[in-house]
Amino acid sequence: MPKTKQELLSCAESAAKYISDGSDKSSIGFISFIEDMIDVVASNKDGDDKDPAPLYRILYNVKNSSMDVLGGGKSLKQSYVNFIDSFLQVSRVSDEYRPANKEFAELDLDELAYVFGWI
Repeated sequence: MPKTKQELLSCAESAAKYISDGSDKSSIGFISFIEDMIDVVASNKDGDDKDPAPLYRILYNVKNSSMDVLGGGKSLKQSYVNFIDSFLQVSRVSDEYRPANKEFAELDLDELAYVFGWI
């Protein structure tokens, strides 16, 4: 069921609060990477398919990668890893990647784009 704008803004506020409470201001730089990945996944989807599973697969795999795709050095990478592990709580179950964070687990790609656009 689609979320209201108020519910989406609440998701954005909780994510922004998590980021600002746990890191320095420069560490928010990974948000633009997540926005770019949302765009990439959405552009590879057919019209009505808004399943975010491929996005979570990418976010999880980047977290575990030794490549520096984020730029910004170790502190940015650590902030990203903390966000994926502790806030979104993305994990792999069987061959699917899903967040355990209840607010984000129910969001589709369009809603995620809205939320990350507000952070």
